Amino acid sequence: MGSKKTKKEQQLPEDVLLSDIFIKLSAKSVLRLKPVRKSWYSSIKNPKFVDRFLANSFNRPDGTCLLLTTYDEASSQQYFISSSTDESLDRAPVCLVSSLETETELAVSQNVNGMFCVHPPAHVTFYQDSVDDVYVFNPSTRELLSVPGLPNPPSKTWPGLNVNMISYFFGFDVGSKEYKVFGVCCDVSDPRLRFSGEVECGIFTLGSSEDWRVVKVPVPVSFDPCTPGVCVNGAIHWFIKDKRVILAFDLAREVFRIIKLGDGIGTGIGMGVATLSYQLQGDDDGNEYVDYDDDDEDIDDDFEEEARLWPCLIQVGSNLAVLEYDDAELRMWVLKDSQNEQWVLESMDYPYDWNLMHAMPCGSSHASEFFLCLNYRAGFSVPQIVCCDMERSSYRRINFGEQIGKINSSTVTLSLVGCYPENIMPLPKI
Repeated sequence: MGSKKTKKEQQLPEDVLLSDIFIKLSAKSVLRLKPVRKSWYSSIKNPKFVDRFLANSFNRPDGTCLLLTTYDEASSQQYFISSSTDESLDRAPVCLVSSLETETELAVSQNVNGMFCVHPPAHVTFYQDSVDDVYVFNPSTRELLSVPGLPNPPSKTWPGLNVNMISYFFGFDVGSKEYKVFGVCCDVSDPRLRFSGEVECGIFTLGSSEDWRVVKVPVPVSFDPCTPGVCVNGAIHWFIKDKRVILAFDLAREVFRIIKLGDGIGTGIGMGVATLSYQLQGDDDGNEYVDYDDDDEDIDDDFEEEARLWPCLIQVGSNLAVLEYDDAELRMWVLKDSQNEQWVLESMDYPYDWNLMHAMPCGSSHASEFFLCLNYRAGFSVPQIVCCDMERSSYRRINFGEQIGKINSSTVTLSLVGCYPENIMPLPKI
């Protein structure tokens, strides 16, 4: 019989722990291991391990989570709540991951590698020299990084008034591996409130010592600044419904370009576009303000909401896709080759009880399934979530309603932001 191994000999090599064990754990478990040993702390913070952990999150069944948010006007608090999407669990665990004090409800961008940009909605930026409530948020580490707001220049149309509108977006430059907050300033001299011609863009790079860098870039097609942007493969994309094209901003080259749609894309439900006009008015004290009116007073509210959401862009795996529907089926056009503009169609029938008029896509999972919130902004306290698999023409529901009761009562009325892969990258200091 051989001698007993010492405690040191029984320990697993650290490279085995990192590559075979730690990499497969949840973000919460890995972060708890950081203070156990100095070498673990250093290894877990290493950018190579962070990148491998993110890549593995896309493959783990429990590596994709849903992020929900709600705003409590009474306490001026915005809450961020995470829920698991793992179908092997009977109920999806729900937990409050962060809260933020803010005077107005903030918008949240599409996730970029598991992180979000939290910012004021575009209409809130009117009349302000700058805004303070801009953040980068990593729900996996529960970090909120405050970013300085993009300065709002005086209006060219009405000198002395800050009536420009600033829209914020979030992206990742795959070449430099840098996360960037992207802001666009819209001069309201356009009565439709659309970006056109040469626009002033601000770029803020996380981890850089520079403040906002402002560049003037020509836009090949006018677009609505409130249109959600989707960052895929180093470019932020917007669906331009009335022109039936996709506008893309390349974060490395800092130029806009047009991506053409394939035949049959975007010709179905939701192609109507409601526009706004404005007039400069004055109140009794002589103060001027901008007053907006619908072009068509008879536009149905439901159709206006539907027109704004559908067709819509979504990231599926590493590809950009367009989602649309008609009375019979849900269709997804996947851009397999952006340079040659090659689109592939996938479709599935959907149940009669799905009200897609109020549905919103909110990202994709590790298996390239994508999530739909069926009652988006429809007045329900708990979102109804389904996960669709176009390849198998199947879907599953995500039930976390019973778990919401564990959250403070002020956060019961929820709205969906989207899904995200777990990412343990620490946010850089500014």
